[in-house]
Amino acid sequence: MPTPVSRVTTGSTTASTTTAAKAWAEGFNFGSRTAVSRLDVARTKAPTTGPEALQRAYAFYRSWEDNDLGSVRLLKTQANGQPVYALHTTTDGDDGFLELYSERGALLASGTTGFEPNGRRTVRWDATPGAVRERVVPRDRTPSVETFFSAIDQAKASGSASGATISKAELREAAKGLVGAELTTASVDGWERAALLKVLAESKLSSTSRAYAEQLAQLYTAPANTTLSRFSTGTLQGSAFNRAVKTASASVNASGAPPRLNTMLELSRRAFAGQLPTQVVPVTRAEAQAMLRAAGATAAEAKAALDGLSDAKGQLYAGRFFDQGADWIPKAKGLAFFGVSSSGRELKALNVPEKAAPVSTPDPRVVIKGLLGVERPVEVLATRATSTGTQFDLAWTPPTGGRIQAKLDVPSDGSEATVSGLTVPPVVGPTETSLAERVSTATGSPRTGLAYAQLGSDWLVATRPQASGPITLSKVQIALGGGSATVTNGTIGSGAAQLDAARQLALGLARVQADALVRDASIPDAARLEVALRTRWATFADLEAVDPADSAVGFDPAKDRAQFMLGRVWGDVAVFVTFQKDGAVRVEDFN
Repeated sequence: MPTPVSRVTTGSTTASTTTAAKAWAEGFNFGSRTAVSRLDVARTKAPTTGPEALQRAYAFYRSWEDNDLGSVRLLKTQANGQPVYALHTTTDGDDGFLELYSERGALLASGTTGFEPNGRRTVRWDATPGAVRERVVPRDRTPSVETFFSAIDQAKASGSASGATISKAELREAAKGLVGAELTTASVDGWERAALLKVLAESKLSSTSRAYAEQLAQLYTAPANTTLSRFSTGTLQGSAFNRAVKTASASVNASGAPPRLNTMLELSRRAFAGQLPTQVVPVTRAEAQAMLRAAGATAAEAKAALDGLSDAKGQLYAGRFFDQGADWIPKAKGLAFFGVSSSGRELKALNVPEKAAPVSTPDPRVVIKGLLGVERPVEVLATRATSTGTQFDLAWTPPTGGRIQAKLDVPSDGSEATVSGLTVPPVVGPTETSLAERVSTATGSPRTGLAYAQLGSDWLVATRPQASGPITLSKVQIALGGGSATVTNGTIGSGAAQLDAARQLALGLARVQADALVRDASIPDAARLEVALRTRWATFADLEAVDPADSAVGFDPAKDRAQFMLGRVWGDVAVFVTFQKDGAVRVEDFN
């Protein structure tokens, strides 16, 4: 039973609210629906409950829920006779994120909720309050998020133009990393929006920079029940530039929110033959005029266009238009401008076409196959002309999870294409890591998980010492509820189920070994991409059970149980995985 807050005592009657709040949290069952419901702030009220700092933190953790990774709840209780707010966020595992706030908005403590090895509930407190947020949106989660946080760090440095306070100019420059250069309507989505909300929750911002960040975060959040009426299209009148500009307008019927990107998307679909807006951000009138001037408008034409786009107190947005043809390659179509009236009920748009000379665009799928000798389903995120040819932003979604991304530069002079900016998801995932933690706890020695397989209701996990060393197998039996586990030495027998488990382990270990082959920084991204494309799509059918008499790396029937080979992980290099009868595992590569 959790200890009621009213009974929390300390060695002194003047015990701090922080100490009492932490004691309450350590005794409270955050996994109990009944216990939570007694203190739960209604979901409709939670976003606007409490002091401003708490509301910003709630919005930040709500982004975790919006990414379908868990759920956030706001609880209100008392500690040391003072009101205390508990912001608790679940995950898809045993852990949860916890922040405790005073009535005035002071962050008292933060940490993670979970279980000790014996199954007892525990709270692991942060040494620095707020550190747990790094788990919600890690700085290196995506290239765009990493670029954004690096720019924010520079803006907060004492030597920056505005000192520790982030100015609007600094925030806008940093946000360019979030918006990116890709032609997609999800320019600020998922992790990018979470990064923006993290800065809003914990950084020192000027009033104008905070307003800009809030506008950008809200822009990519879809309001409910938004419809368009009184829809119309047309062109500007007068000069040749004006006649090339297409216009659209509509009245917006929205419940509780002005038009946002989803409404702009709908207007664009109906007005501009399927063209979609991308990289949309709030802009000032002066910034919008400068963009129109750069596109060929005179000062008078730019001013007149914007006067018709929004009233004096309305909001302007700018971005680009693109469409995606039958080849699924996004194509830039010019500038996008939107104007929202001060009432939030009128939306207008300008489509300013770009005058690009037609070029022959290479097919990145064909280029990748010719360069690496492997073909996988690929998504073209962006296409842009460079001084030497064409550059593509590419993404692959492997069956092992995560997302592989890279830039492909194809020279127009016929020379060999190059790969750069490669990001590959880790080959070892959370399951391997979680099982290795169980083994580490049982053995008293830190170990790294490399691969796993299920054998009935048990788990077989291949681990090695964190400081490198031999690979061994362990059998992990997890108790009902996941609070404890029994760990024993694991081996591979000669039965069918045992050999199937060996194949699963062999495939994971082969991926780990192949990834290690190209880990050196001197190895080009093209080689690393080849290994990722070959191994992340490999299946059991690609594994070859090696005949002991034909083994290229040796097989001792007295010691070894089974051996598997995954061929062509990098050029002609193959990986051999040998399971020994005593539970040891050999992993070797051979060319």
